[in-house]
Amino acid sequence: MASENYIIEINNSAFNTIVFDLNGTITGRVSDHPHHIEFRNKYIIEKVGSDALISLNTSTAQAFENNGLDIKAYYKYRNSNIDWNLFHAFNLEIFSGIEHLHNLGYRLVLHTDCYINQVEKTLEIIGLQNHFDLIISAENNFKKPSEKATAFIMNRFKINSNQILIIANDWEKDILPVKVLGGNIMWIQSEKHLNNALNQLNILTPKPAIKLVS
Repeated sequence: MASENYIIEINNSAFNTIVFDLNGTITGRVSDHPHHIEFRNKYIIEKVGSDALISLNTSTAQAFENNGLDIKAYYKYRNSNIDWNLFHAFNLEIFSGIEHLHNLGYRLVLHTDCYINQVEKTLEIIGLQNHFDLIISAENNFKKPSEKATAFIMNRFKINSNQILIIANDWEKDILPVKVLGGNIMWIQSEKHLNNALNQLNILTPKPAIKLVS
């Protein structure tokens, strides 16, 4: 099942665990947001001077590598000083969709490379701080792409890979590690297409026949 905005491949319709990516899947991306780029560049220039200007028009990881700076130190500084409300806002449609999945009995997992303090602040802003049974963050050391993260989820809940549905916007980092293990996949172009893709599974309309028991 595919469109230009999503790709869905279901091997086992009785999946009971749904794994979500964070930025770009259930809320907007931070890394390429103009406010973040401005904040990031100011930090780099303050550390290395105006010479940094020639190498800032890159990804965040590349910008820090080009300038010989510790990206983990930056994330620690950023996460303590930036206003996450610049990047995230409550979205009733996305909130309602995920809440409905939760109420239907699906086990919900969040897997992100973000650090937990950023994750917690983001989930609070978008109203989903109480909806996930497990949060895998940077502190768990499963940097994407990681088949080990899927194995961790399987072991944690004593399930098989075909009982997992991964929903994410990055094919290489999120989708493939689950797909190669035989899991169910849903690639979406961005969070704007989340509910449209879910509707293709007919699980946003309550149907007792598809209610799963964890």
